[in-house]
Amino acid sequence: MANILYRIVGHGLDGDTPPLSLIVLNLVYLDTEHNYCANHWCALTAEHPQDTWHFDPGPATAGVVLYDGQQFGPTGEVTPIPLTVADGTTIQVGTGVPATIAVTVTPLLIDWSWVTRVDAELAGHPLTFTAASHTARWLSLPAADYPWTATYTLNDGSTWEQSGAGSPPLLVLPALPPVTPVTFSPVADYFETLPIESIALSVTNPGGSPGHSIFNPGHTQPWSTGIFQTAISPVAWRLDYRYRYVVTFKPDAGLQPFDSGEINGLGATSVTLDEVGIRDFVLADQMPSLIQSVSVHYESDGKREKSALPVRLVARRNYTPGLFSYWLEYTISGETPDSSGEETGTVFQPGAQPALAFVRAVSPLQEKSVRLTAHKLGAGDQVQLALSTSESGNLGIPSWQWAIQGTGPGNVILDRTHPSITYRYLVVDPDCAATSFTGTLQVDDELTPFDVPTAAVSVDITPHTLPASVTLDPSRIDWSVNEHVKVTITFTNPPGDGQDFTLTRASGYEYASSTSVDGVTPIYDYIAFYYLADGTTRIESADNQTSMLLVLPPRGTGQG
Repeated sequence: MANILYRIVGHGLDGDTPPLSLIVLNLVYLDTEHNYCANHWCALTAEHPQDTWHFDPGPATAGVVLYDGQQFGPTGEVTPIPLTVADGTTIQVGTGVPATIAVTVTPLLIDWSWVTRVDAELAGHPLTFTAASHTARWLSLPAADYPWTATYTLNDGSTWEQSGAGSPPLLVLPALPPVTPVTFSPVADYFETLPIESIALSVTNPGGSPGHSIFNPGHTQPWSTGIFQTAISPVAWRLDYRYRYVVTFKPDAGLQPFDSGEINGLGATSVTLDEVGIRDFVLADQMPSLIQSVSVHYESDGKREKSALPVRLVARRNYTPGLFSYWLEYTISGETPDSSGEETGTVFQPGAQPALAFVRAVSPLQEKSVRLTAHKLGAGDQVQLALSTSESGNLGIPSWQWAIQGTGPGNVILDRTHPSITYRYLVVDPDCAATSFTGTLQVDDELTPFDVPTAAVSVDITPHTLPASVTLDPSRIDWSVNEHVKVTITFTNPPGDGQDFTLTRASGYEYASSTSVDGVTPIYDYIAFYYLADGTTRIESADNQTSMLLVLPPRGTGQG
């Protein structure tokens, strides 16, 4: 058996000229956990300024009393008493009693499948809600706005906090915001190629517990954490978080830890920790002797620098963390693989994007083998020639244009006894590198000069036919509006098949192969499709062309 006693005390009912003549109250005891309710009514006067309410609620002993009523002045004027929550077992009403109001607090919106507990506080009054005890509660608070905070404890032990300023008479605790999984990944290879000992990551979670993870050689797998979204309106949310990480290096590296500083996640659901505070550029173990040196050109924070390989760049010393781009420069000079020729020049190659922190520069060169064969030569016929080579690239990128020039054997004679020559040299792209044959064809004491650059790997000469080719020059194409250009060249002489070429800003000169019969210059048609950045297409074309140099115009003039 449980006994509950409330004492009701009226003020302003006594004295010579009391301000009040009567106070009428209606009281309700509520225990929502046990669905229990009890009522009491009383009238306080000068003769009876106090009252008591005694009852047995059984097990419903965790309830609260709410009351309202009216108070009457000496001449009958009425002042309402708003709904109020009893603060303790003594209820004070009447003159001089500070005005309060009942505030209802409810966790109605909370999904208890995610949440185990909510600890709320309103103007210093603590309240606790759980999955087993989540009915509404009442508090007696000043009529003015009241501050409140609420800490949600989730099933995994993490917390989410919310706060605000409420207004009577109702506070509905907010629901958890949407949660978005965000995955953070290190570059696993960096733990093998760079002297990294660990990467300690910390992720802010708006309103929630921060997330932490440590990556090391034994833990390189991606790590995911749930990020609470941030309300930007009553019905809209945004993924808004910050993160930072600290890279610790192995002691023998002699490097200070790298602190990324706070980084805005910008709503990304997948983040790669690719900036680790150092950038290593090293040389491959095997390099052709033709490559004399390799340098890296890099740009960071609007500044351009150059360093010879191998080199280690340190953040905030050599470059600014963040956007980083680089190009590799290969300086070429030396003999061809069989020592029958020489090559000189420079090759520029763009780096990976996003830029890697460990770059192993490998040779961009590969061998190209070209065979020239003279057929059907008579007893006194011969071909006298000299060989040279050329290759170019990045004609649409003025600051990174490159070229390789080579000289081969200078006094080659082909006849019936020795009808062919094979020349080997190193190139970047065998399909684009050109071999130039300069010399004369002697047949029956008649001399026919020729000077032909061709990308073909097998070239034939007969008493009546010489190699021929058209050089495609893309250097004038306007790459500010064009994404790429496709060109088809069709020779009118047999076999008459079209030869297709795709040109970009990284392209060099291209070569369309043909033959010249009895000294007649081959005739060709061409059509070029210009694919613009805005998705449209333009066309440029011409028929019956005889020039062995085709300079492509900046833009197509016809509709595609």
